[in-house]
Amino acid sequence: MQVSSTENFRANLRSIMALRGISQREFASRIGMSYPYVNKVLQGIYSPPLKTCEHMAQARGLTVGEMILDPRAFERNRRAIA
Repeated sequence: MQVSSTENFRANLRSIMALRGISQREFASRIGMSYPYVNKVLQGIYSPPLKTCEHMAQARGLTVGEMILDPRAFERNRRAIA
């Protein structure tokens, strides 16, 4: 089964939010986006444009390239990015 970079982005964003103890609502507030939008992105209802992905990644101190890694690779490296 092939997993898309968008699915990896979602999984890794959820992972880093959990690691840092940040709720979807708090994350949305911190990045200046609405909670419903962030929620729908994380659910896979919306696929955010690249600019939005960049904004979300940068808010966590990451690049889009890091955020689209396979979640297993991302998980192995998450201590370094926490």
